[in-house]
Amino acid sequence: MQDAKCKMHFELPDHFVLTHRGAKNLVDPHRAYASVWEEELAASGELVPTAVVFLTNRECPFRCVMCDLWINTLDEVVPRGAVAHQIRTALADLPSVRQIKLYNAGSFFDARAVPEADYDGVAAALAGVPRVIVESHPTLVLRAGARLDRPRPRRERLDGGRSGGGAPARDARRERDHHERAREDPGGAHAVSGF
Repeated sequence: MQDAKCKMHFELPDHFVLTHRGAKNLVDPHRAYASVWEEELAASGELVPTAVVFLTNRECPFRCVMCDLWINTLDEVVPRGAVAHQIRTALADLPSVRQIKLYNAGSFFDARAVPEADYDGVAAALAGVPRVIVESHPTLVLRAGARLDRPRPRRERLDGGRSGGGAPARDARRERDHHERAREDPGGAHAVSGF
């Protein structure tokens, strides 16, 4: 007798996803394709001035079918220093902020999107911004965390030495576990490609 609970799981190959898409927008690897200033909640619960910068970068390797952020991405890695330049340019065009959210239609800690060699330049571009939030797939956060914990100076470059200990890694593990459960039992709502 079959189990009363029917599980559905499938993955779509990348070529299927790619052939069912339209064309990408033309974007400049030296400019963020969008940036906005808004008030958002800080960790403290207060509203603070926030920059949201949509970095032009390489497409995320995971290619989730429900995601349309690929439309403003490149097929190749941006030139060295381009991400820091995009951040500096976007911040120069916006009012002063207390936090910044960096979206890149992919994963900040994907070495093919933001190479570790660019971290110093990115950190310099973010100097003076007390809180930085980056978009990244949980799996890549864990990998980056392992690399950045040794040696300590790399980690300090990214967060100014203000790390809250193991909390980000715990949160990333929790998020990764959620993604793994969703892949195991998607219920039709989380059909994904590329995992």
